[in-house]
Amino acid sequence: MAEEQVLVLRMLEEGKITAEQAVELLEALKRPERKQREPRSVEAIVREETRKARQAARAEAARARAMAEKARAQARRQIERRRPERTVVATLRALGIPWSGGREFTYSRSLSGEFGEGQAEIQLQNTNGRIQICPSSSEQWQLTLTSRVRADDEVTAEKLAEKLVQVDSDSNRLLVEAQRLFGQNAKVDIDLRLPRRRLGAVIASTTNGSIKAQELKADTVIFKTVNGRVTGEKLEIDSLQASAVNGRVCIAGAIKEMRGRATNGRILVQVAPGDTELDLGTVNGSVNVTLATDERIGYQLDLTSVSGSIRQELPDIVVKEEEKRPGRRVFRAESAAWADKDIRQSVRARTVSGSVRINLPEEEGN
Repeated sequence: MAEEQVLVLRMLEEGKITAEQAVELLEALKRPERKQREPRSVEAIVREETRKARQAARAEAARARAMAEKARAQARRQIERRRPERTVVATLRALGIPWSGGREFTYSRSLSGEFGEGQAEIQLQNTNGRIQICPSSSEQWQLTLTSRVRADDEVTAEKLAEKLVQVDSDSNRLLVEAQRLFGQNAKVDIDLRLPRRRLGAVIASTTNGSIKAQELKADTVIFKTVNGRVTGEKLEIDSLQASAVNGRVCIAGAIKEMRGRATNGRILVQVAPGDTELDLGTVNGSVNVTLATDERIGYQLDLTSVSGSIRQELPDIVVKEEEKRPGRRVFRAESAAWADKDIRQSVRARTVSGSVRINLPEEEGN
């Protein structure tokens, strides 16, 4: 049994299964009546997840080869237009691509615009760099793009920086997309200031960078990053999805629904008074939730941890299920007269290597 648990945890660390799958597998391994069947099911999942991982890796490798071949074809076409004696390196330099060497330049570009009366949609897609969203002091959106590129001179650097990021906008939409340039390890920081009004949807994704949003009001928000953290402060959002790989997720505000996921990182959430439904999960990290204090609020908890403790400090809680044993900790409870409460706040939290804490805000003066 111990070897099977180690196998499941190893799959988690390698990213072959999710936290929910790990919890289900480890719970199933604890049931005596399934003792004979479970090892086979675990092995089957291992094979299937391994197959999926290899398939995804092959697809990504094929995509990278296709992008490289496209870039090589573009370079060859440019070479054919120039004198035959020019070398490939010289041609690439003529195109503004410092294939070898070159200096690093920082180029900043500022844009602005105004949305119409409808709820606008925002999409920010970055490939290497951070994304920051803050409120604007006017009715216009204000975008600042800070690019870091390598080139032989400042003029070439400016041209590369302009190619690096594509911006498209109209009265109800703003799209910012950073491109990958052949021969460049460029970085782009996206800073967006938005008018203090409610938006329809905001989608932001990046790699090797953080995502931070302040005082954002929207119906739907999706934040995703790899090798970075997701931070949200003073948010007013109906539906929020926040995920970070190798980074933490920190959210505070009035959130009606939230799905938070982290790998190798903590999840910290603090919600304002109001209906809230949280679905949180992490692998190597803890989950810490601070709920609101109000006599009208009813609480509902569904908490699970494989190798960490579970603690809660909520008043008038009726425990429905509680289990404490090695490899499995479960706590399910709800407020007395839960169905009659005017405001309901529920938390579903899953973690493998970490603790779960459910708190109330500290009183002023403490």
